[in-house]
Amino acid sequence: MGPSEQWHRACFNEEHLKWCLYKAGFSNCKRITKEGGEIDHGVINLGMAAVKKSREPDAFAYQALYDRLRASGYHEEEDGSSHLATYIPWLKERLNYESVLDIGCSAGGSLPLLGSDGETAYGVDVSAVAVTKGRRLGRNVFQASATALPFSDNEFDLVVSADVFEHLHPDDAEKAASEAIRVARRFVFMKIAHHEDATVKWKELAGHPLHLTTEPLSWWLQFFRPAGEIIWHAQFAFCLRLPDAAS
Repeated sequence: MGPSEQWHRACFNEEHLKWCLYKAGFSNCKRITKEGGEIDHGVINLGMAAVKKSREPDAFAYQALYDRLRASGYHEEEDGSSHLATYIPWLKERLNYESVLDIGCSAGGSLPLLGSDGETAYGVDVSAVAVTKGRRLGRNVFQASATALPFSDNEFDLVVSADVFEHLHPDDAEKAASEAIRVARRFVFMKIAHHEDATVKWKELAGHPLHLTTEPLSWWLQFFRPAGEIIWHAQFAFCLRLPDAAS
């Protein structure tokens, strides 16, 4: 049973769903209960995550920023592709996984590639605009922050992220790394840039650089290395094998 199926069954009626949403901080539940007999699983994610654990909002307004950028065309090219695309052949050849989560997936362009051999592929993104587009394309995309993933411990064989973590404020770096490790069972793959973003258009629209943490890979590894073994690394990327990978 996949994550969305679990949450669908847990929120077995409208009143229970409303309670979950209330715990997540939604006061107007009528707008997101049922439409045409289908429950919005992305919303259920947020409600059930609130029941599982306390979710403090991000101090930095990531959602507002990336909703505004997406509305202006930011990462539209990734709706059919992904920054992960060049690494996916390596991931599929070297790592044995049946389920995968892409953190910061935009509209989920990586998911058809990550799940091309029948693997279960899910994605999360902080932007509601990106998630809405991804779900319209039929992808398992949910809205969530990298600092508070709405999934159980060890939910996915593989957790991946590409060109996302550098967009986090340094204060959120350790929290996001801990969340990626928490929901992974076997492997974590990260690609994290350590330079300022180069596209002037988006920086001008945002009013500041989008790469908020431009530290070398060694800086990020301090959060990931204690959790497992680094089995591969390059200038911008690395793959972590967790202890359960041997099972």
